[in-house]
Order: sequence, then C-alpha cells, then structure tokens
Amino acid sequence: MSRARKFTRVEIMDAARAASEHGLDVKLCPTGEIVFMHNPKTEHRSSPTPDEAFEEWLNGRKARGLAKD
Repeated sequence: MSRARKFTRVEIMDAARAASEHGLDVKLCPTGEIVFMHNPKTEHRSSPTPDEAFEEWLNGRKARGLAKD
C-alpha cells in the first residue's frame, strides 16, 4: 500500500476557493482525490427576505438589551 498523499497549501486553498464559489463542501482524500459534494444541511437554505433579516436583527438586539422601545 502506498503512502497517503500530502496536499500543498496552494492545492488546499484552491480546493477551498472552488468549493466556496459553488456552494459545495470539499474532501481531500489520502489517495490524492479531491471530492466536491453537496452539504445536505445547507443545500436547502434560502436567504432571508429583507423583512425577515430585519426582524432577526431586531430580535437579536432585544435579546441583548440594546433595543430601545
């Protein structure tokens, strides 16, 4: 059996950049393969509407006691 593949820093950064650009996860295998895959936890997340984002922001401020009524 051969030794595990060691990836260089540049290869790791390139794989991470490509994965983030496409919204995927990346796995660096000891065999030298770079596998891109969907993450089921974040796959179906939609971005909040502006109203929902504002409500979350207000609720966070109220929880920390920063909001003024």
